[in-house]
Amino acid sequence: MDTSVVSAAVRERLGIEATAGLVDLLEVARQEWTDEVMVLSSERFERRLVEEASAVRLDVVRGNAALRHEVGELRLELRLGFADVRQDLRQEVTRLHQELHHEVTGLRQELHHEVAGLRQELRQGTAELRQEMAANKFDLLKWSFVFWIGQVLAIAGIIGALLRAAGH
Repeated sequence: MDTSVVSAAVRERLGIEATAGLVDLLEVARQEWTDEVMVLSSERFERRLVEEASAVRLDVVRGNAALRHEVGELRLELRLGFADVRQDLRQEVTRLHQELHHEVTGLRQELHHEVAGLRQELRQGTAELRQEMAANKFDLLKWSFVFWIGQVLAIAGIIGALLRAAGH
């Protein structure tokens, strides 16, 4: 610090050397006071920083605990939800199985009736076919007999013509 900052009255009363000593004393006191203030400030800042960091860590721990709790609740809700869905699916599958069984039973009955009807129609058709075949068999035998008689007459006619031609 410069001695010119000291008032003129104090300089005249103390003298130049004493004023310089006073200025040096004040400068040393200021420097010590500044160092103390800096040390106290940094200690206070560090303490405050540690307190805030601890508070942040505590908040993070609490947040993690709350988050874990919520995740646990969500898992429980999901398990319960899945249990409900499984139960609903089981009921639906049981209902569909019953409906399918009912439909299959109905189709089997219809198929049984249709097969019985087809068998009856097949029996009737077979009986009619046998009657037709019997009737055709009689006609075939009749026409075969007529053809045989015709052949015998034709051969007899040829033999008769050959005998007449040979007898002349």
